[in-house]
Amino acid sequence: ASFLYQGILKPLIGDTATNTYYFTTDNTSVNLGADGSTSTSATRGGKISMKTGVYATSRSVTAATSTSEQRMISAYSPVYATKQTLTAPAVTIGVRDRYGTQNAIYWKAYVYKYNPAVAPGTLGVTGTANNATILWTSNEMEAHPSVQTPLEMVFTNPQPKDIEAGYRVKVVITARMASTSSSARLYWGSSTNYSFFKVTEAVWVANSLTVTNLSDYFGGALANVTQGDSNVPMLQFDLYSNVAGGASWTGGKLDKIGTNTTKWLNIDELGDVYFSIYKDSDGDGTFEATDTKIGGPYDFGYDPATSGALAGYSGTQPYTLTTAQTITATPQRYFLTYSVRNNAISNTTVGARIVDNSYFTVGAEVTGGVRNVTSTSSSTPTIVFGGTPVIKNYPADWDTGTSLAGIAESSGPGSTDSTCIVRTTAGSGFPLVGLLNYPAHSCTSVAGQNYSNTSGTTQADFIRLYFGGSGYHSNMLSVKGRSFTYRIYAPSNGGTVTLQLFYVTSGGVRVNAPISSKYTIANTGRSTSQTVTTSLAGQNFIGTAEVPGVPIGARLGIQIGVTTGMQIGLGKAVNAQLQVEETAAENENVDVGNGFPTADAIVYAGDTVYNPINGSSLNGKQIVINSFTLTSSKPLATPKIVNSITIKGNALFNSTNVKAVRIYSDSVSTGTLGMVDASDTLIGSTTAITGTSATVPVGNLAAYTTVKRYLVVVDIGDAPNTNIILTALVDDLAVAT
Repeated sequence: ASFLYQGILKPLIGDTATNTYYFTTDNTSVNLGADGSTSTSATRGGKISMKTGVYATSRSVTAATSTSEQRMISAYSPVYATKQTLTAPAVTIGVRDRYGTQNAIYWKAYVYKYNPAVAPGTLGVTGTANNATILWTSNEMEAHPSVQTPLEMVFTNPQPKDIEAGYRVKVVITARMASTSSSARLYWGSSTNYSFFKVTEAVWVANSLTVTNLSDYFGGALANVTQGDSNVPMLQFDLYSNVAGGASWTGGKLDKIGTNTTKWLNIDELGDVYFSIYKDSDGDGTFEATDTKIGGPYDFGYDPATSGALAGYSGTQPYTLTTAQTITATPQRYFLTYSVRNNAISNTTVGARIVDNSYFTVGAEVTGGVRNVTSTSSSTPTIVFGGTPVIKNYPADWDTGTSLAGIAESSGPGSTDSTCIVRTTAGSGFPLVGLLNYPAHSCTSVAGQNYSNTSGTTQADFIRLYFGGSGYHSNMLSVKGRSFTYRIYAPSNGGTVTLQLFYVTSGGVRVNAPISSKYTIANTGRSTSQTVTTSLAGQNFIGTAEVPGVPIGARLGIQIGVTTGMQIGLGKAVNAQLQVEETAAENENVDVGNGFPTADAIVYAGDTVYNPINGSSLNGKQIVINSFTLTSSKPLATPKIVNSITIKGNALFNSTNVKAVRIYSDSVSTGTLGMVDASDTLIGSTTAITGTSATVPVGNLAAYTTVKRYLVVVDIGDAPNTNIILTALVDDLAVAT
């Protein structure tokens, strides 16, 4: 969206968007109405503007010598030309202790809607007045860096708020010093650190449902998925409504994008991917297998009404939710996931897209319609064949307050507890618990500002980092540690860092890599501070075709130990990250599936199969005892080769009752599925019935990504037992390659 200006001072907010308003000192004073005018200079407790354009001249105000909460600045947005709904507030400010003390300084942000036409009354310390209504209040954040440093204010579970036409947003920043020996200073407009207010704005429409935070789950960073991956999150979005009693969301539609254009054609050709929709049931904003599925699986190109191909399908798939959702004024997060079939075509790309408001279907009570949808696409990862190594970087961050339910090992920590610090802090209550993220950092951090081990002893479990996203979507043949990048400080007598890679299963069992890695700084007589990358060579989890190196659903983690006096720095400022090589388990199997249902038949001694050569059939019988399918993840150019198929029957399936077993390919395009007819081809037969089994040679039968159907037929013995039932199934395959 953009701002359209009438004259100089009255902006009209255009289409909905997320906007960032930078704190700005005006060159010419702006009339704010009842609150007066903005200042053209920086004054403690003064008034400044917020604008979408960056203000690059550094300004600051300094707190008075007091331990009471005091207002540092009030910042005003442009006037809203239409009524809007505001969501997802975020405030970042530049802070510093000008005296560089170790005393705590507490910062807070208050966000109001301000009516310029109403007299303010008595203005309090936090900016409250008759003409200002509080929208959100941040948590009180402690920070006292000795250099100008960004501080991200945290708003706990902020709800959508409406702001009327003619109003402004007013952001009030306060500071509270624990000691008058400190000197709290607030900065804005620096070329290296801006203070700003960020918010999502949507034009208010009565009885409407609003979509916010519609985005690619991986922010464009998902490069690969593997055949057989399940429930890979692709898109995420929040829904809320202003309909009394809630709005009903019943379904919608989704675009499949990328070079993979497969779709549902028939019961054998289902398309390479399908999607499902999940509700973020625990409200943590992260997709987990334990979230509630409300719809799916949905195949692209399939029409459930006709149980056939969707007429006119061109990449857009409609869907109806299994569990319709009641959307209230409280935003609810949802995830759209993809699952990739084992026989998906490799080296093709696939993604998801939601284009506009019509992609959400709602109830008749939503007379104002769906709002705020702009065309959004997911990453378009390449589908890779199992066994292809992929290098993955997991950003390593300090984090606090994130629940580790279902992430940490049994009896492990319940949540993260390592605040994203802006100055060096003594660690305590070990281990300090943070996160491995993907694809981006969650902690900005400050280079050279670390957590320190001042305990006087070695802390073998100084830090633990857990991957906070969803677990592996498929079994991993191997996960190999490559390196870990972090900031390190060592005292003059040196020290050692120990790194231990591990994973935690979906059941909470922790498994360590077979070895650990160490990085030692020698006693040089002086302290050392640097960013290092330590090799994790040998910290590998290696599996076999039968047993995965890391099982599906597991999450990686790393434990960091340090000797006394050492410090560790993480976060974006030092590009801290864990790098591993991941190889999904290769699907080397030929998959046997259920075929088309076959009918029971009464047969007689000496009956043989229908002869597709001359069209005759003894007694008009179809002696089809079983139907099955074969497929593999290999392409047609390099298929799996099956040499023989073993059929095993019940106790009466023996050489007395069965004198021959034949296998036919069952044509899908012509003839009747589940019956032998002239369009079917004999691929192998045997008269050797051993016990209750028969192994049928089939030459070099290719099994590849396309599902192929087969029929098992039998010739009845010349002197069989009577009044018996024969059954048989595929028991084994002899696979050459």
